[in-house]
Amino acid sequence: MKEDLYDDLFDEKEEKTDFQALFFKYVIHWPWFIASILICMALAFIYLRYQAPVYEVASSVLIKEDDNKKSANNALAAMQDFGMFSMTSNFDNEVEILKSRTLIKKVVSHLNLYINIAQKQPFGYDIPLYKDTPFDVFMTAEEADKLDENILLDLTYDTLGKLSAEVSYTQDNEKQKAQKSFDKLPAILPLPIGVITISGRDSLSIPTEPIKLKVTISKPTAVAIGYSSALTIEPTSKTSTIAAVSLKNTNVQRAIDFINDLIAVYNIDTNTEKNEVAQKSADFIEERIGIINNELGTTENELAAFKQRAGLTDLSSDAQLALQESSKYEHQQMAQEIIEKCLPHAGKSVRIGITGVPGAGKSTSIDAFGMHLIGQGRKLAVLAIDPSSERSKGSILGDKTRMEALSREKNAFIRPSPSAGSLGGVARKTRETIVLCEAAGFDTIFVETVGVGQSETAVHSMVDFFLLIQLAGTGDELQGIKRGIMEMADGIIINKADGDNLEKAKLAAAQFRNALHLFPAPESGWSPKVLTYSGYYNLGIKEIWDMVGEYMEFTQKNGYFNYKRNEQAKYWMYESINDTLRETFYHNPAVEKMLNFTEQQVLNNEISSFVAAKRMMDLFLENLSAKK
Repeated sequence: MKEDLYDDLFDEKEEKTDFQALFFKYVIHWPWFIASILICMALAFIYLRYQAPVYEVASSVLIKEDDNKKSANNALAAMQDFGMFSMTSNFDNEVEILKSRTLIKKVVSHLNLYINIAQKQPFGYDIPLYKDTPFDVFMTAEEADKLDENILLDLTYDTLGKLSAEVSYTQDNEKQKAQKSFDKLPAILPLPIGVITISGRDSLSIPTEPIKLKVTISKPTAVAIGYSSALTIEPTSKTSTIAAVSLKNTNVQRAIDFINDLIAVYNIDTNTEKNEVAQKSADFIEERIGIINNELGTTENELAAFKQRAGLTDLSSDAQLALQESSKYEHQQMAQEIIEKCLPHAGKSVRIGITGVPGAGKSTSIDAFGMHLIGQGRKLAVLAIDPSSERSKGSILGDKTRMEALSREKNAFIRPSPSAGSLGGVARKTRETIVLCEAAGFDTIFVETVGVGQSETAVHSMVDFFLLIQLAGTGDELQGIKRGIMEMADGIIINKADGDNLEKAKLAAAQFRNALHLFPAPESGWSPKVLTYSGYYNLGIKEIWDMVGEYMEFTQKNGYFNYKRNEQAKYWMYESINDTLRETFYHNPAVEKMLNFTEQQVLNNEISSFVAAKRMMDLFLENLSAKK
């Protein structure tokens, strides 16, 4: 009965519904409906106009698990599936490393993602630019990381080719503003908080309409945090070790470059870690072998001591005679035999050439660099070439006195050599000394040049990394370019970047960076870096040696390291041939007998220099033929 009653009531209501009346009831309010639609469309238009679009770029990466961990994981997988315990896999660990702020910060610094450039619009959002920007704006990551707040830079490039820059920054919790105009590029904008360099792209031309750009320089650490939150890394499946990497960004190309560089840096760090483990294992093995060799060598040492006591031979005197820098032909022959026996044990060190103008602080810097390396457990040999007097041929050999801390270290060897008016000879002796030091177990070799343009080329031909030390505001920048020293440099460092000279040093570093763009790309493919430091206060030392490490890793990876070593060996083969011919010529008995007489004939204008040289060469060749 109740069901029938409900059906009747429902039918009654359905019959009483008047849709026409309902329509006319609401249609009279049509202005409100139209207004609501227009308002919604306007809000949607404003949102799309003033909100930059965000794109998502995705990729995938294979994460390999260690073989020793894989077997353990397989053995425990069944127990983990039953929920008996949880196990963090190597995959999860590698994912956390990929998402780490340290790794992301390296990518941000490498790609300069802490500097964002956008094209200003009269209304709507500023169009973000990446590689298609007409200008390159640069500030070192080290300086940017010290910022209190972001630097805002408004650039205007007018139709006359002039650039106007208006910058807003914070210093000591106070807002500061600065404005400057530049008639040509590149432009350098020195600020109390850092140096900003603005350079134009190759495609830059004078515009028909003014170009307005907005540049934001942020702290790399803060930018890394933002990228970390926008980065998503997830496994493609529960059983797969392939990770899906995705990033949300306002620029597609920037997102692609970020993911590619992130994976590249991840692979480099992973390989570096594995190499360190392998190196530590090798060092341990070498240490044990050294202990065994010392034990086995006890008998040989006792025998040598017996011979020395018996007067059979004086080993120390013989070694000193063979290794001294003697001009006697017999001594040189003896030294060559020793060097030849040391060659199989050489070639395992890092050879670094150091040059700079007199007063740049080479010796002081070497003292600071050396103590830094000694602290890392390295053995250092410093081979300093001292300038000699052209008149007396004498040399002070005072480099060792300026290396106060390093000269007291047992793992450091310092050897000044006088140029004595013959750079070829001292260069050969320095290269031979490198072989002896490497055979003695020194893993790092410093070769300091005279620093006045006399020996840079010779030193460059025997080292792996060539370091140029400069000073700020000395006017030597142009001289360095003219001598071609900058073309040889793999790294440039500005010394005395402290106190009142700090801003000058930063400005000089920016000028050198701009100057390096004028030179052709080095054969190694390496882009020389310019850093500032203080040898007196030991500031920036670690960054310099990080740069040297990056160079060594870069050149070893692309094969240039071995290529350069081979080219140097070939160069010194020909130099050795020239030296041998010269020594053989001047030590020929017939030549020695006639040389003074022929020289006197030239001085008396009896014969010309060319005729005298030909006679001496003919005499030398005839003497050689007669011996045969």
